[in-house]
Amino acid sequence: MAAHTVVPVDAVRAALVLLRRRVRRKIRCAVQLSLAFEQTLPATADAVNIVIPAYNEESNVRTIFERIERCLPPREWLEMIFVDDGSSDGTARCVRELRAESHKIRLVRFGRNFGHQAALLAGLEAARGAAVITLDCDLQHPPELLPDMVRAWRSGAPVVQMVRLQTQGPGCLSESPRACSTG
Repeated sequence: MAAHTVVPVDAVRAALVLLRRRVRRKIRCAVQLSLAFEQTLPATADAVNIVIPAYNEESNVRTIFERIERCLPPREWLEMIFVDDGSSDGTARCVRELRAESHKIRLVRFGRNFGHQAALLAGLEAARGAAVITLDCDLQHPPELLPDMVRAWRSGAPVVQMVRLQTQGPGCLSESPRACSTG
């Protein structure tokens, strides 16, 4: 199971051309309307976007933001794109609060639940940096692995993927070692 993947934006955009035909018009319109009202940083050639789909993750929004902030150096040009997939809790409110504190936050919000894959696609469409990392808001993917991934990408790897090697202990919530592969 892949935990994180860093992919050059050109590759993402090429894949989006193929996927866009399958995406409902409502989703594209929701992304465009949501982003139209945001003031965001200009895209830069070396920025890293982290796309974070979230569905009823009010309790995790601040935690994941703080863990990402702690593990990546302040000089890293970073933008976190939270995609609220029609949450019925305060997920969007929490993201807006963070956005008031940090210029690194963007929010895409769906009016109803379209599903995890649609939320990922919306985040990829909203990404403007040179690389994109996907990271679930439920913290099943440890943000502490991000520095290794960014380092591998900055060293020239066109694709960086984290893969779980084994599961330790019972249940899906147990910690597991991961390996970084480049390609």
